[in-house]
Amino acid sequence: MSPFRVGVQLLDLIGDGIVTFDASERAIVCSEVAARILGRPASAIVGSAREQVLALTVGVESQGISVNLHPVSEFGDETRSVLLLRAVDVSLLAERTSLAERVEERTRALRDANAELERASRHKDEFLAAMSHELRTPLNAILGLTEAMQEGLFGPVTDPQGRSLADIESSGRHLLAVINDILDLSKVMAGKREVNAAPVVIADLADASLRMVRQLALKKRISIQLDLAGLPEQIETDERLVKQILVNLLSNAVKFTSDDGVVRLDGSVDARGEQITLRVTDTGVSMWRAPKGRAVASV
Repeated sequence: MSPFRVGVQLLDLIGDGIVTFDASERAIVCSEVAARILGRPASAIVGSAREQVLALTVGVESQGISVNLHPVSEFGDETRSVLLLRAVDVSLLAERTSLAERVEERTRALRDANAELERASRHKDEFLAAMSHELRTPLNAILGLTEAMQEGLFGPVTDPQGRSLADIESSGRHLLAVINDILDLSKVMAGKREVNAAPVVIADLADASLRMVRQLALKKRISIQLDLAGLPEQIETDERLVKQILVNLLSNAVKFTSDDGVVRLDGSVDARGEQITLRVTDTGVSMWRAPKGRAVASV
């Protein structure tokens, strides 16, 4: 018996199946294990063309059998290729099947989640489009009437009335800018919020911000203190964004400060003269356990 046929019998003993093919691609040896796996008698497989034998392997991998065709160059006889059928670890096969099912389940869940996000995004866009008109229309009417009164179209305006109208106009335009920011959520979500730096007079920026909260402060008898000593006259920054931050800080300070309290806006410059820090402090309820009533914006 040739060493090769002895090897075939040894593979039978360990449970592996083998079919060998000659130079004409005909099966010349078929082990008993291979015959059982392929579902044909060994005598029926011997003499069959290689493609016919390979056709019998369709579906056996799902049964936990690996199928590998190897070319053979030297065996001392006319064998030219070997088909090896080897049983795969059942537990490994089960784990692979389970993993495939989990991947499919996660993929389906991700696909459903993406579809839900797309629907939510469409609803958001539709809502913002509708709110754009609903919010801007009355605000534009307020600004239009304010400008008409400032121009005296409804009669003479006293100095106190003129100052109040200027506050209304400034507040209205600030609110319009905030509305535009809210409606332009796509840039914010994409992290593409634009910063338009330009020369800004710090005193004018502070005064415009304080005007937004002055009426509420007067109503609560809150003292507004401003100290810009030591700051440069102008800075390069986005006036609208900084004003929005200051107004938010000042509004919270006035809102949470008790009657007859104090709200203070001051600033400082770092040692290198490259950064200005504007601070809002108050005598109201603290936001943190840290020093009471302090909020900071660096520009």
